[in-house]
Amino acid sequence: MIPVPWAIIQSLRHAALAASSALDIERPPIDNDRGEDGVEPEILRRIRALLGTHADRDVTSPAPVPARPTSILDGYALSAGFDAGGSLLSRHVVRRAYAGGDGGGGGHDAARDAVYIATGAALPEGLELVAPVEECAVTSREGGDVVRVLASAALRRNVREIGSDVAAGAVLVG
Repeated sequence: MIPVPWAIIQSLRHAALAASSALDIERPPIDNDRGEDGVEPEILRRIRALLGTHADRDVTSPAPVPARPTSILDGYALSAGFDAGGSLLSRHVVRRAYAGGDGGGGGHDAARDAVYIATGAALPEGLELVAPVEECAVTSREGGDVVRVLASAALRRNVREIGSDVAAGAVLVG
């Protein structure tokens, strides 16, 4: 983990670069993030100078956020197939998906497989819900792990949908 002040500086740096690009203005200079000899970095001075001002035109989101359905927690992504007793079928865990990946389009059979999925990871194609790890039992068998969901599950459960944070075209600064 990085210290909070460093994370804030990094966030401000990326916001300034994105804003300069969106507004079609010259890229702001980025000095040493921590400043030299106690001098405040130029990018922070420029951002502070903007406080209390307003934009002369709307800045809109060019794309939805998230751009793909993503998991809101650690668990197992699977499709919503049920057995005769109404509980979820056991599924073979075929791989893992982590935040920053694309979720992958292949390597699993949506009707029979599950994918271990981390918080923020893109939901793999064809899979419709995320069962939390706390509601699953995992058994190691020859040929790999098998997961069984112990609680009822609903379609799109624990999934952040496309554009649920920001819709494409939404006004970000106005």
